Amino acid sequence: MHFVYYKQNGEWHYNLLGTTVDEEEIAGSGIRYIEDQGQTQRFTGEWSIDGEMLDPLRDSFRRLGD
Repeated sequence: MHFVYYKQNGEWHYNLLGTTVDEEEIAGSGIRYIEDQGQTQRFTGEWSIDGEMLDPLRDSFRRLGD
């Protein structure tokens, strides 16, 4: 999997390209939000596997400890 991150209009965008273990192509793009001084990160975007669109990406991660 290959990610390219770039900053545009103050937001971190990404594009990705790769393959699954079954050699199906994965492609997608979206925005990575970094909040709470890095304690919370959210990912939004659209991904596909072999051209078939997946459900929209709406992941959120929060650091809970030191």
